[in-house]
Amino acid sequence: MALVMMVSVGTLERAEADELMESFGLRVTIETKDGGYQWRFDSPDLYEFQDGDRVLRSEDAKEHVENMSKQLHVNEKVTADQLAERIKQHFPKLRKMDVRWKNGEGELYTWRWKSEQVLVD
Repeated sequence: MALVMMVSVGTLERAEADELMESFGLRVTIETKDGGYQWRFDSPDLYEFQDGDRVLRSEDAKEHVENMSKQLHVNEKVTADQLAERIKQHFPKLRKMDVRWKNGEGELYTWRWKSEQVLVD
């Protein structure tokens, strides 16, 4: 039984990695009360993550980008509000979001969201 579970987990991880690789590109830009962040993937292997002034590229950024891709689970039918709610799970002080995704056919999808509330601490 444990062997079956290990195979299932490996298959799930591979499926999630394949999901990002089926995309031609993903760019996620968010602004929170605490600062700005950006995740970028361009096929086949350009990864970039920015946290304020700190920029990571290539293998250093890959895990950050893959994690955001898994969290968002972008597809043709998702709405901007759904993506914003998914981002808020890790960034509850989200003010603005811009997500751009180019699917396997090269079609570009863009979702933008802006908070209607003024976030005060």
